[in-house]
Amino acid sequence: MAAAQAQLHFHAPSSFSKPLKNPLTRNPFFQNPILPLRPRTSLKPLVLRAAVVSQNPSTSLSQTTPFEHCFSKSSDGFLYCEGLKVQDVIDSVERRPFYLYSKPQITRNVEAYKEALEGLNSVIGYAIKANNNFKILEHLRQLGCGAVLVSGNELRLALRAGFDPTKCIFNGNGKLLDDLVLAAQEGVFINIDSEFDLENIVAAARIAGKRVNVLLRINPDVDPQVHAYVATGNKNSKFGIRNEKLQWFLDAVKAHPDELKLVGAHCHLGSTITKVDIFRDAAVLMVKYIDEIRSQGFQVDYLNIGGGLGIDYYHSGAILPKPRDLINTVRGVVLSRGLNLIIEPGRSLIANTCCLVNRVTGVKTNGTKNFIVIDGSMAELIRPSLYDAYQHIELVAPTPPDAEISTFDVVGPVCESADFLGKDRELPTPPKGAGLVVHDAGAYCMSMASTYNLKMRPPEYWVQEDESVAKIRHAETFEDHMRFFEVPELKKKEERKGLKAKKAVSALSNSLPRSFRSQTLDCRCSWQLPHSKILLFALRSGLLHFRNNWLCGSHFGQFRTMGSTMAGELLVSANGNGNAQPNPQRTYQVVVAATREMGIGKDGKLPWRLPSDLKFFKDITVTTSDPAKKNAIIMGRKTWESILPEHQPLPGRLNVVLTRSGSFDIATAENVVICGSMASALELLAASPYCLSIEKVFLIGGGQILREALNASGCEAIHITEIETNIECDTFIPAIDSSVFQPWYSSFPKVENGIRHSFTTYVRVRNSAVESLCENNDLNSNIKSDSVKCEVKNFSYLPKMIFEKHEEHMYLRLVREILSDGTAKDDRTGTGTLSKFGCQKVFWRGVVEELLWFISGSTNAKVMGSIRGNSLFGKQGSFRRKAFTYGMGMHLEITLTGNVGLTDKEEGDLGPVYGFQWRHFGARYTDMHADYTGQGFDQLLDVTDKIKNNPDDRRIILSAWNPSDLKSMALPPCHMFAQFYVANGELSCQMYQRSADIGLGIPFNIASYALLTCMIAHVCDLVPGDFIHVLGDAHVYRTHIRPLQEQLEKLPKPFPILKINPEKKNIDSFAAADFQLIGYDPHQKIEMKMAKQGSKHKMYVIHPDWLCRRSRGVLINCEGFTQVHRFKLSFSEF
Repeated sequence: MAAAQAQLHFHAPSSFSKPLKNPLTRNPFFQNPILPLRPRTSLKPLVLRAAVVSQNPSTSLSQTTPFEHCFSKSSDGFLYCEGLKVQDVIDSVERRPFYLYSKPQITRNVEAYKEALEGLNSVIGYAIKANNNFKILEHLRQLGCGAVLVSGNELRLALRAGFDPTKCIFNGNGKLLDDLVLAAQEGVFINIDSEFDLENIVAAARIAGKRVNVLLRINPDVDPQVHAYVATGNKNSKFGIRNEKLQWFLDAVKAHPDELKLVGAHCHLGSTITKVDIFRDAAVLMVKYIDEIRSQGFQVDYLNIGGGLGIDYYHSGAILPKPRDLINTVRGVVLSRGLNLIIEPGRSLIANTCCLVNRVTGVKTNGTKNFIVIDGSMAELIRPSLYDAYQHIELVAPTPPDAEISTFDVVGPVCESADFLGKDRELPTPPKGAGLVVHDAGAYCMSMASTYNLKMRPPEYWVQEDESVAKIRHAETFEDHMRFFEVPELKKKEERKGLKAKKAVSALSNSLPRSFRSQTLDCRCSWQLPHSKILLFALRSGLLHFRNNWLCGSHFGQFRTMGSTMAGELLVSANGNGNAQPNPQRTYQVVVAATREMGIGKDGKLPWRLPSDLKFFKDITVTTSDPAKKNAIIMGRKTWESILPEHQPLPGRLNVVLTRSGSFDIATAENVVICGSMASALELLAASPYCLSIEKVFLIGGGQILREALNASGCEAIHITEIETNIECDTFIPAIDSSVFQPWYSSFPKVENGIRHSFTTYVRVRNSAVESLCENNDLNSNIKSDSVKCEVKNFSYLPKMIFEKHEEHMYLRLVREILSDGTAKDDRTGTGTLSKFGCQKVFWRGVVEELLWFISGSTNAKVMGSIRGNSLFGKQGSFRRKAFTYGMGMHLEITLTGNVGLTDKEEGDLGPVYGFQWRHFGARYTDMHADYTGQGFDQLLDVTDKIKNNPDDRRIILSAWNPSDLKSMALPPCHMFAQFYVANGELSCQMYQRSADIGLGIPFNIASYALLTCMIAHVCDLVPGDFIHVLGDAHVYRTHIRPLQEQLEKLPKPFPILKINPEKKNIDSFAAADFQLIGYDPHQKIEMKMAKQGSKHKMYVIHPDWLCRRSRGVLINCEGFTQVHRFKLSFSEF
């Protein structure tokens, strides 16, 4: 159960606010315009009788709990939402139907479920299909909900809204392969619905290279007693697996252990269910299936009973069950099997939070039928037409005392007889323009809205906790509709505009003094550029184009452009005859500061003040390698407006501002360009003169632009200030895609104004697995995501200050220093060295098996050889030790002979070396076969115990240096001791090495201790921090000088990603298969000769860029492994 729980975070009894790993976006497209509305006065007590008498006596308290509805009539006769008069809202917004929500009611509904689930391990999975408004999803995510998805786009939306993928469940009877691949990559739980669905999930797991947590959706054949269209759990439903096929699916899951992990069972009965005993009957049946599944060896920990709880659509005061009644009917069943409960509410969370607000167009009578015609219709709300569903309707204003009540059909303007919102409703005759609401419209209304009869989908608003109203979705427009089509008439209209522009440019040319027409003109002189729109048309039509640093016109000479240029959606360079060819777009780099949850702002501002962050931003965006060029920075309009006027534009850079507003006029500002979109900005910067004068392009904000651009294909690098202190934000961006970007450089954390932060750069190294498959059109089932090689080979596009901070440069600088300034010395091997005494913090990978051998405490070299399947021993008392590190492309062969003064020892007995000292320090050593259990002092066990229980101890030390045992060792330890340090949830290690072979030994030694630090951090539930390597005698053998000189010519590459099996929590339980290194892309091999005592040189072959780095950053539970990334190191002299 623990393994499964690690993958799906569930509700604890006291809290539902576990921090999310990937909070993504809060869309600034929907800002919060506060409308001037009057507060509510003289309200009646609001009580809605909504209780149920259950067969379970334990639910009696919940059955009589008063429930406050968010929409109700007050004593003045007006309809109110929370504290606001709905009529005031109608008078304040655009004249068209709109949806009005109560944000506090959404919160109350979620809290009702959370209270009902107290004492159960559970997940509230909100059914996004009920209502997919982005702001509502963000709010539900912030309240702790997971998400239930039925399409790939719902998954993408959930990720954008910041839902934790491990709290998401992907349902559906026809899931597509591409969508399943995305779900597998993100770690989403997936329901198996059919035989072909299982095949697709297996294929997706192979493409993603990850094992998928799956549930079996079982069709329990339970009648929910609801409308046939919303019944999903009877035997003739298209959903789920019938019980007679269950064994086939269990066998199929067993046949794919690398792709599928069965963790639960799922059923869904239907919707609008009003009898909770139906859920109890289904749960009893489902646990019987779970018992059978468990009996076959599956570790099933989750029961998903779906959703479907109904609400009181009739507003009749009917006694209907509430969340507590539902949960109490299944509580005993769930607890009896120790299961985690997943529920999937949609309607009961969101339906009663909203009304569709309409205006009366008129009243008419045909025959015996009276009609109230409103501006809303079946296009906005189709439930009554589709399901013949009842939704309560009432007028917003008070009914006059003498008003006559009649029976009406409430209908819309759509050309369908089925266009009705309600039939046979008793209502007073309303005046024209009166407000009329359809209640309980939060679920399956806006999400099912259409554009039938070209009725554009309406806007959405919500009433907030402070009784203000905010728009949470803009209304669709006719222009939105036309964007989907290629319309010849529109082209002709554009051509006519272009002709007007041509005439305007010609007139402009003719207005110039004749002497100017063949000369260069500086626009800062007495002559001004034409209006920005004329210039835009001229640029689009090819009448004007940039050449070098000049703006050229086909009807006049050249003039230099100073100030700003308005660029449209498409900017092209002319070929001289008015026909334009599109330019390629520029790539760009992102500069951003974000919290661990990827929060970037609060209330439209930065919620932190960090001078070092501002300096980092300025240094990156201003510095160029060519002093004759400058960089461009792209920002949204709100980001521009957030800059103090005295700092506009940001100096030393071309400021590109994205806005669609025609009223946004900064035409007098120099070094400013206005563009309508990111695409047009990149096209502009790819064209002359900017392609010649702009060196790099940086994107700096705001939130919406970053959400679209952060992981897009044009983004080549991300420079992020990582805010490690918890700071509340309301604007989020996506997490960095670690399958595409890998770390290049990361600074040490610093604290400024009480905020801990560091600077990290990620570089793009590959396309995602899905992108690669699309490019190759290959669905080979054996493809793994980590097999995609780096596609980017040259990273010199990075700012110089970042490029040169790659940790491997520190190693290379030490090599250069030793080669140029080192002291020539003799050594025990007779080879001769150049040495330097100093300190370095470097490298990774190569020693997994040897480290495990150390940890075991063994001194038998044969044991290490048997692990690798290699023969360790040569003839006549000598032995060879081999370590192969396939993931790093490194092959290390160190040859030791028996000529070390240990003639009395058996061949292969190394004496009391590293592992013996770690696990049995002080024990009397006899030979490699003796059992030393319980003898000596177990330093490694002591280290892990102190880190867990006394992390502030300054004596967390692991020592391999024992002077009394040195004479018995085959070779005294070079890496002598390590000290561990715990701070801010991170584990750091400093290791001292007395003798350091820079060419060969250093990579191997640092690999061991870097990995050891990650392992200990993993078992102690900490994040790897710094690995500091202190070198004593750092030397280069003379035979290594030329290979190292060759290595100095190689450029470093991005760091790979280490993954550790999360199920291993004991330092003695690890095996080699528990470690993976993802994304390593080496240079060609460089050969070095091994210097050794009393023998000929052996060959040592190693790839050149294997520096281990300081590992710091985030532990991410995904695809069954723990991912550790952001590697750093530093260098300093004694």
